[in-house]
Amino acid sequence: MIAFASLDAAMRGQHAAEVWARLRDRHLQRVEVLEGAVLALMDGALDEELRGRAEAEAHALAGSVGTFGLRGGARLARALEQSFAARYTLGRPMAARLADQVTALRRELERPRVAAGAAADMDGGRRVLVLTDDGRGDQFVTEGVTAGLEVMVRPLHGGHVAVFEEAPDAIVVEAGDASVDAVVSLLGSLAGRATGPVLVTAVDDDMAIRLAIARSGAIGPLMAGHPPSAILERALAAMQGREGATASLLVVDIDPYSLQSVTLVLEQAGHRVHALDAPAGFWETLESVTPDLVVLGAELNEVTGLDLCRALRADPRWRDLPVIFMASADEAPLVKGAYHAGADDVVRKPLQREELIARVENRLHRSRQLRRQGEADALTGLPGRPKAEREIERFIQLARRHRHEVTLVTLRLDRHADVVQRAGQGAMDAAVLAFSQVLRHSFRSEDVISQWGPNEFVVALFDSNGANAAVRVREVMAALRSRRFPAPPGEAFSLTCSAGIASYPEDGADVRELHEAADAALMAAGNAGIDEALGVACDPNRPATGRADILLVEDDAAVARLLVHALESRQYQVQWMRSGQAAADALLGAKPALRARLILLEVNLPELDGLALLRSLAEQDVLRHTRVIVLSSRTTEAETVQAFELGAFDYVAKPFSVAVLTERIRRALRA
Repeated sequence: MIAFASLDAAMRGQHAAEVWARLRDRHLQRVEVLEGAVLALMDGALDEELRGRAEAEAHALAGSVGTFGLRGGARLARALEQSFAARYTLGRPMAARLADQVTALRRELERPRVAAGAAADMDGGRRVLVLTDDGRGDQFVTEGVTAGLEVMVRPLHGGHVAVFEEAPDAIVVEAGDASVDAVVSLLGSLAGRATGPVLVTAVDDDMAIRLAIARSGAIGPLMAGHPPSAILERALAAMQGREGATASLLVVDIDPYSLQSVTLVLEQAGHRVHALDAPAGFWETLESVTPDLVVLGAELNEVTGLDLCRALRADPRWRDLPVIFMASADEAPLVKGAYHAGADDVVRKPLQREELIARVENRLHRSRQLRRQGEADALTGLPGRPKAEREIERFIQLARRHRHEVTLVTLRLDRHADVVQRAGQGAMDAAVLAFSQVLRHSFRSEDVISQWGPNEFVVALFDSNGANAAVRVREVMAALRSRRFPAPPGEAFSLTCSAGIASYPEDGADVRELHEAADAALMAAGNAGIDEALGVACDPNRPATGRADILLVEDDAAVARLLVHALESRQYQVQWMRSGQAAADALLGAKPALRARLILLEVNLPELDGLALLRSLAEQDVLRHTRVIVLSSRTTEAETVQAFELGAFDYVAKPFSVAVLTERIRRALRA
C-alpha cells in the first residue's frame, strides 16, 4: 500500500511539473507586464489602463502559482496586486519597493522545479514561519526568496496552531507591541511544538521575556530594529548549526571496557566516534580524523594522558582543541595535573551516561562559540576583524595581480562615550545597529563592511580610489546626520561620524599598513576637535580618469532603465551609453575618459556593433582591468564562441532575468 501511494504521489507530481512547464512562459509574460508597469511608475507615466492590467495580472499570478507549490511567489504576487489596487496611494516613492518585489517574483518563477514525488526524496527548501503583527510580512517573504527560504507569515495570535499547519524548520517571533504576558505564553506553547530553532525579536529588554526565551530554548532577544534579511540570516545559521550539531570525537583509552562504554554512549548521542586503544597511532589518527574534541584516559602505558594533552597544547594546530580527561578514583592525583596540562574538563570513572554527554556537549558548544567570536558582531551582524582581514587581504592580492586599487575606510561615531553616558547603552546599541544599516545601504554588496570594535567600523572597496570612497563616506555622514534616535525618558539625540581613508598601493602594502594609515588620517583630521572629520591619507584631488562600477552599453531604453534601477538599488555606480561608438570614445585612447570595472555590452548596437567594440577593447588591453558580459538576443553558437574568443567574461541571452543577471555581475566583479 505504501509503495502504491508513493507511486501515485510521484505520478501526480510529474503531472504537475508537466503542467507547470506548459504554463511557465505565460506566467513570465504576466511578470513582464508588471515590470512594464513598474518602469512606467518610475517615469511618472503609469496610466489607468496599465495600472488595471498590472493589478489583474498580479491577481492571476497570486491565484495560480501557489497551486504549484510556489508559496513565496504567490505571496509576492498578492502583495503586488494590493499595491496596484491602491490607485490613490500608488506613486513614485513605491517604485523601488515594487521593483524589488517584481525581481524576486521573476526569480521565484524561473527557479527549476522538481516533481513532488521526486522532491519527497530530496532535501527540501527550508521553511521559516514568521509570527508578526508589525506589517513586515512582505519584506520577510521578499528577503526569503532572495535567501532561498520559503517564508510563511502568520499573526502572533494563534501562532502555536500555525506551527502544526506549516511544520516550519525555524520560527521567528516578532514580539513588537504585544504584551509581555502574550509573548511569554506564546513561547511557552512553542516550547513543546517547535522542532527547529525559535528566534525572538523584542522592543523592550524585559526580564520576563528573557527568562521565557531561556526556558523555551529560543534565541534572543534580537533587537527589534534588525532588518528581515539579517533576521533570516540568523535563522539560517541556527538551522545549519542544528544540522551540523553532530561532532567528530576521538576517544583514547587502553581500558577496553571504558573505551567501549564511552564509544557507545557518545554514538547514541548522535556523534561520530573514533576509538583508539593505544597511543601509538594517536597523531596519525588525529591528522586523518581532525576531531572536534578528544577524550583521553589517564594511563596509556607508554605515555600518560597528561603527556598527550601537553603535546596537543604545544602544537599550534591543535592548541585550541577541546580535551576531556577521564580518571578513576585511584588516579585522583592526576586530576589537578590534568588542568595544569591544559585539559578543559575531567570526568570520573565509572562514567555516568548523562554526565558524560552533558560535559561533552558543553565543551563542544563552548568551542563553537569561541570559533564564531570575531566572525560576526552579535549586535550588528557585521563581520568581525579576523574575517574582514582575510577578505581585505584577498582584495589586495587581486589588486596586486590585476593592478587595481583597494581603498580602506575607518569610521567612528563622534562623542560615543558622551552619548552612552547621557542616553544609556541601550539607546546607543539601537543607534549602532541603525548605523550598520546605513553602511550596508551606502556601499556595494561586494564591499567588505565590518566592525572591528564597539566604535570602529572598517569598509574596504575594491577598484576604488580615495576620491570615490570620500564621496561614499560623505553620503554616509549625511544619512546618519538626518536621523534621530530615541532615548529615555521620551527624548531623542542625533549622531555624526568621522572617517579616515587610505588606499593600496599608495598608503600601504597590506591590511595592517592600510588600517594604520586610515587610522592616522582619521586622528589627524579629528585633532581640531570637530565632528564629521574626514581624513584622506592619499590626495583625493590627484588626476584620475572617470570611474564607474558598471558601464551599460544598450540602445533599448526600456531595458536600460530597468537595469540601471536594479543595479543602482544595489549601490553600484552605473553609466549608460546608447551606442558602441560613444562607448569606444569614452573607453579607448591614451587617456580614456572612463574606466569601468565591468561592461554590459549589447551586440546589436548602432554605429559600432558590440563585437567590434569588444575587439577594440581587447586590442588596447582594456580587458586587463575590465570584465565584459555580452548581451544578445541572437544567441547563435558562432556569435557566442566569437564573443568568448574576443575576451568576454560571460554571455547572457535575451530575454534574461534581472535577478540572474545581477548575480552573474556580482560573480564577475568578485572573480
